[in-house]
Amino acid sequence: MKKKTESTKKTKSIKKASSQKTVKKAPRKTQPVKKTAKKKPTRAKVAKKRIVKVPLAYAADWQVFYAVNGAVLRSLQDFFNELETMREDEYLYHKNTGDHFVIWVREVLGDDACAHDLEKATTGKKARTVLKKHLVRYKL
Repeated sequence: MKKKTESTKKTKSIKKASSQKTVKKAPRKTQPVKKTAKKKPTRAKVAKKRIVKVPLAYAADWQVFYAVNGAVLRSLQDFFNELETMREDEYLYHKNTGDHFVIWVREVLGDDACAHDLEKATTGKKARTVLKKHLVRYKL
């Protein structure tokens, strides 16, 4: 047997390497950046959201609301207090014959958000809850 010399080994490996087709590697995909959980700030660092309170709107003498039970309403506060004593059929009279409360709150008192929520209130109790939520924004 013949001994293979170093030079013959090298030439054979070069021939093999040149005869093989080179395969292009796929471009390396970048890994998405891992999102880290946000740390919650401590209570001392959290600034309390302050609600800017606006003055409560009162209706002029010629724009007051006359309820079917004889009550005279001048503001949302009056309306809120009246709903406590108003019977359900009296509330439903105004609700079903044209949504009088919603129109009055929107057009006279100028509170569109409260009027929008009052449209969804089907009972006096729900309307009282809506008014309680919206009265927080007013200086009383």
